[in-house]
Amino acid sequence: MGGTLNRIILFLSIFVMSFTATANDLDKWADSQYQISVVKLLKNVSPDGAGKGAVIASPSRREPDYWFHWVRDGALVMDVVLQMYKNNKQETARAYFLNHLLDFVKFTRINQNSYSPVDLGEPKYFVDGRAYDGPWGRPQNDGPALRARTLIKFAEVLLSEGKTKYVREHLYDNDPRKSVIKRDLEYVAHNWYLPSFDLWEEVKGQHFYTLMVQAVSLLEGADLAIALGDSGAGTFYRRQAELINQRIREHYSTGNPFIVENMHRVEGLNYKHSGLDTATVLAFLHSSGRYVSNYANSYLLSTIKNIEAQFDAIYPINNVRKSGKHALASSFGRYPEDQYFGGNPWFLTSLAIAEHHYVLATQMKHNPKDLLIDAVNRDFYNALLGLNGNKSIQAGARIDSRSQFYQVVRQALKAKADAIFARVRHHAGRDGSLDEQLDRQTGYMLSARDLTWSYASYITAYWMRNLAR
Repeated sequence: MGGTLNRIILFLSIFVMSFTATANDLDKWADSQYQISVVKLLKNVSPDGAGKGAVIASPSRREPDYWFHWVRDGALVMDVVLQMYKNNKQETARAYFLNHLLDFVKFTRINQNSYSPVDLGEPKYFVDGRAYDGPWGRPQNDGPALRARTLIKFAEVLLSEGKTKYVREHLYDNDPRKSVIKRDLEYVAHNWYLPSFDLWEEVKGQHFYTLMVQAVSLLEGADLAIALGDSGAGTFYRRQAELINQRIREHYSTGNPFIVENMHRVEGLNYKHSGLDTATVLAFLHSSGRYVSNYANSYLLSTIKNIEAQFDAIYPINNVRKSGKHALASSFGRYPEDQYFGGNPWFLTSLAIAEHHYVLATQMKHNPKDLLIDAVNRDFYNALLGLNGNKSIQAGARIDSRSQFYQVVRQALKAKADAIFARVRHHAGRDGSLDEQLDRQTGYMLSARDLTWSYASYITAYWMRNLAR
């Protein structure tokens, strides 16, 4: 690698500078969009006409009707609210966020006590807390796991503040009839091996995303259970997480150079054949913490490279690479075969890629490790750095964490993520609105307006952007 490195290091530095030279004038927009996103997200938490603690997916009530509380979306949004509560020093703001969290706990109890034929596998609820009773893809077993994770983290914060009484009375008790966290964990622990619908609500089978969030929720739930004296449950949860991790390995062992998201289809859409899905990236983001942290996973990087290539081939808007002086990165959809609303890029999936890149760049700085180039991740790094031919990095190379080349890779990750931010800016509403999708042909927003998950994704990516810088 040494001789090749010496020949291409100057080229790489110039390449990265071409992206970063205009990055600074994104800052003002990024800060403004963050403030808008926070306001718009909070408007969709306990809005007028909905129960306290409900998180509406979108204010849109027709074409499409998203005036519902989805368990998955609600958990991810309230995780953002929890982070704002933890990070805010102003007492009035903390009280505001805390009230939202307490209302969410009460609303969760209403959901859990509302009858559904699939118990807690019910994916969405009316805004008054009743389980949706129309036809739908059921069960969806990622929701209880995500909700448990958010509430486990909330319980840990409250315990650190000395609010043990509230935690034991409302969040975790060894009787699941009294405890929202215990109820979710018991459901996950006893149902994880059953086929369920994926997070896109289209295919029933075994899903990488669902298994990942289930495993982490049980591991973190085990820690909480043991801390609160429920050691038997903690041991059981850890054993189930070990079994889930065995299933997760199947998604790496398909013969493909990427993680296959959906396996063992039972019913649902039958045209998702590639196995490529941005849900794989979301799985890492939504499982991050003390048990999941390897954002340099070779198969994850290869998944990102492969889905980007697919989306570049099918999205005409990805041919537009500049907006004024800004470089625009690719926009990302859910999966290449997508047909919902015509199959388009989504803001939240594009922002997921940006967030991944910022997190990886941050990890490379604070926990430097040599980068090992292998046959699986090689194409990701070469594409990231714009290398090909005799300038490309070959499998077997090692990039020393103390080298200039290592820093170039870090800068390239941040530059690519900034270019995704520029892409979001290019397509967002003038008022900062972020809908669900953007038309693959025109780039104009479509589908559900002011999607709450879009704002949550922007907020978390923005936080990671600041850390990376």
